[in-house]
Amino acid sequence: MKTPFSVKLILDCFGLALLISSLAYYWQTNVFHEVVGFAFMALVLCHNIINRKWYTSSATRISSQRWGSIRLLSHAVLILMVILLLITSILLSRSINLIGPFTNDFSIKQWHQASAYWLLLMIGVHIGRNFPKIKGYLRSKIWKGKFGETPKFLSLGLWLTIVCIGAYAFAQLDIKNKALMVQTMNFWDFTNQSMSFFALAFVLVLAIMKMTALISHYLK
Repeated sequence: MKTPFSVKLILDCFGLALLISSLAYYWQTNVFHEVVGFAFMALVLCHNIINRKWYTSSATRISSQRWGSIRLLSHAVLILMVILLLITSILLSRSINLIGPFTNDFSIKQWHQASAYWLLLMIGVHIGRNFPKIKGYLRSKIWKGKFGETPKFLSLGLWLTIVCIGAYAFAQLDIKNKALMVQTMNFWDFTNQSMSFFALAFVLVLAIMKMTALISHYLK
């Protein structure tokens, strides 16, 4: 039986929320972090099972050279980051894994953090690739033509605003150094007004993802 697109979208949004929540490690206990991470990986598995036909269709597109090198590379990096995040999670787990942790090596922790931030960016690219499908669903099922066509100058202004917020957040949260495993003292500070800070960080990370989604959509 075919899974409704609405169900896919809800599961993907929930998984995205879990991923962003897991980035705020120092705001959580280790148990909470691992439970959230485990739930995220379970949803990634569900996503792949639901969209399993994508693999066969993608193999056909690759063999017929219907995919460009950038698209192929983005999918390869996305899959690689999921695998790397899963492996490092198993190695470092000390709460869910009853016989762990297998290692406490600092370099493994760096790879774990870097793969999570790379995955965040690559999911943004993935959303950008599927932006027309998501937009079409929202128009037909949610908006249902109630708002009419958005003027182009308003759309352009909205997208530019999101990109600017995303670029600011990218620098403010030091995503580049975290993704490149550069040692930095720039941690998310939850010591004061932790909930309001987390809400702000959540919005900023969403802006980063939207920025990468927009860039990948218009540069495909």
